[in-house]
Amino acid sequence: MGFFSYIPYMECNHGILSMNHRLHGSIEINGTLVDFTDGKGYIEKDWGRSFPSNYIWVQSNHFDNPSVSLFCSIAKIPFVLFSFTGLICNFIHNESEYRFATYNDAKLTIREMSDQSFNIRLKNRTHTLFVKGSIESSKDLLAPKLGSMNTTIKEGLSGKVHIILKKNTGEIIYKGTSHQCGIELEY
Repeated sequence: MGFFSYIPYMECNHGILSMNHRLHGSIEINGTLVDFTDGKGYIEKDWGRSFPSNYIWVQSNHFDNPSVSLFCSIAKIPFVLFSFTGLICNFIHNESEYRFATYNDAKLTIREMSDQSFNIRLKNRTHTLFVKGSIESSKDLLAPKLGSMNTTIKEGLSGKVHIILKKNTGEIIYKGTSHQCGIELEY
């Protein structure tokens, strides 16, 4: 969230704890043992009194290149007497981090949007990231509204995302697709 994390009275705060770590262990679900050993993990946290009213959230670390991880969140942020569109996207490729965020003056272009898919372009001073995603299915999840858990959002882990990262000179750095992607759309 950059410097926004220091502003009091934000309705929702967000933090990334890990974008791509190895898993070890198992869990028993309804009598069936599910082994996560050698899987990949992602951990984030959200806190506050209300979830954003409009947002795109996408996350995946399952691309053909195991070093690649993507996290992107775009939301309408209420702030005192007005609102603004907040953006934070982190793309990691071969141990290099590419950040697109409101606080580093990245620009967002929504090319297409529906309740099941999106196509966006993010551009900062040096790079452009194209992100195109779609949801196969989603489930209702309780979310906060003005301090009470009385609203629902749609969350799904059956998404697909296609990304292209380019230098602003036109050189393609990475192009890939993930078929194991978390996507939430409320726009």
